[in-house]
Amino acid sequence: MEKPFPHMTCGVCSKPYNDPRILSCLHSFCLQCLHHEIEKSGSQQMFQCPTCEQNTSIPVGGASVLPQNLHLGFEVEVAGYMSKIVSNSEVCCDECVDGRNGLAVVFCCMCRQFLCKHGRDHHSSSRKLSMHKIVGLDQEGARQLHTTMKPRDHYCSQPNHEDNKLNFCCETCSLLVCPHCTILSHKSHSVIEISTVAKTHLMEISGALEDAKEVVTKLTGAIDENNRMIEQVEISKQTALLAINQAFEILQQTLEERKKTLLSELEAISLSKTTALTLQKEQFEKMVGDIGHYTDMASQILQTHTDHEIVALGGLIPTELQATLKRVQTISLTPNQHSNISVSVKADDLIRQLFKLGNILSFSIFKHMDVHISSQEVKGEMRSKTHNGAVVYAEVEDHRDGTYTITLTPQTAGPHQLLITMDGQHVQNSPNDLDAVGLLAICLVAFAGFLHCNELIKLKCSDITFNAEDMVINVQSNRTSHGMLFRAIVLTKEGESLRNAGGLSYSRLRELLLDKIAKLGFDPALFGMHSLPAGGAIAAANAGVQDTLFKRHGCWKSESAKDGYGKDSAQRWLEFSKDLGI
Repeated sequence: MEKPFPHMTCGVCSKPYNDPRILSCLHSFCLQCLHHEIEKSGSQQMFQCPTCEQNTSIPVGGASVLPQNLHLGFEVEVAGYMSKIVSNSEVCCDECVDGRNGLAVVFCCMCRQFLCKHGRDHHSSSRKLSMHKIVGLDQEGARQLHTTMKPRDHYCSQPNHEDNKLNFCCETCSLLVCPHCTILSHKSHSVIEISTVAKTHLMEISGALEDAKEVVTKLTGAIDENNRMIEQVEISKQTALLAINQAFEILQQTLEERKKTLLSELEAISLSKTTALTLQKEQFEKMVGDIGHYTDMASQILQTHTDHEIVALGGLIPTELQATLKRVQTISLTPNQHSNISVSVKADDLIRQLFKLGNILSFSIFKHMDVHISSQEVKGEMRSKTHNGAVVYAEVEDHRDGTYTITLTPQTAGPHQLLITMDGQHVQNSPNDLDAVGLLAICLVAFAGFLHCNELIKLKCSDITFNAEDMVINVQSNRTSHGMLFRAIVLTKEGESLRNAGGLSYSRLRELLLDKIAKLGFDPALFGMHSLPAGGAIAAANAGVQDTLFKRHGCWKSESAKDGYGKDSAQRWLEFSKDLGI
């Protein structure tokens, strides 16, 4: 059965709060329950909140010194009275002695007493008690009770101060005190009226609530966005699942059709060989039959020895027999077909490719959140494909927000392989070959800097300056060949190394670029070294970069020189038609 006031139930004993005390995490529990929890923890300094497991310091004096949750205690008190009022059960009068005058008919919100008719009449006739709010024992009375009943006044517990309200706050001791305490035990302390302290706290709480509303609004928006993303992930998953199934169905159909073709060819070759061998066998069998027929007749004649039979058939038998034997000598007795039928599928390479067939592509968005997650063991290393597989281990920086920075500096020239693992398992795209990193850097610098090939191949390491958020390239007209940024890799006895002097030539750089373009499946005839700065300029123009900045970045002195690099995208061309209302 559902509890009528679940938020007023202690999380330890599952009963209505009894003298609730509040912890630093703002969770409340019965005082007696906290005594048990502290005792169970076995510590004198710290124990865990039973709800959120956050550590709470144990004050000197134990749980009894923890602050009271007065608001929650009052709510529990009101809820208890309301439960009695709406229970339809008989409630005895709290004023009558020995049950005199029977059952209660009303409840006094000031005295906090259930009253019978006699008690109700007494309240009505008393000048002091007639001002008290009295409610009936029904649903309407319960609603009135909830809005009318006020928290009790709090009085001092010091001897001889029991009639004094706690109207002051001692900031020195962090205690509520009465007027007598302010001039006695707290005389030299900083004492402020409780109403002033309450106003300050109300302002702080109001400010915190406004901040909380703003944060909750942002979090609610983030939750909605996450829900939308979760739905989109499912849609993307189903789309990708359909694409995978379709691709592999086509692949299975293709394999099945190829299998049928090979089986048909196998059947045809087998039938051809079997037919040829069968005909040859039948020819041999006929010759054996003919020879057997002639030799049987000859044997019979030799056995009878009658002159008439020998004369009648003697000349015919040798003639036919010799003719048959001569025919045997003119043909090959070796089978006219070889028994071997083999198949060359070369499936090993195909199987290896099938194991790598397809890639699941995804994008991850990492935003900083002020939370701490448990660190996972992330390792990175770079292995040279030459130089006996020399290994460089990475420096891993854990940002404690789910992201990591991995720093690696190769010690040798040439192609390398990057391996990144998390808890011993390779992350996505690991291992990854870094053969084309140099070419990628060349393309990126030329594309973003609008650099021509003659400027690109003359760049030196000293011309590059890396800042926190950008990279500065100092382009000069006259250069020496010493210390070039992009240099050729030469093969030596020890392995591959950078050429000591001289940068890459135009022809070599163009060869590397077009070779990589061809491997990516594009027509290399459509590209050249000029494609890099031209592509960067076109992308900048279509992105709406201002003309002055555009011209300065490309070092163009005239509008005609600049415009020669502009090529509007289809979307930009369509803007003209849209402006015409077409």
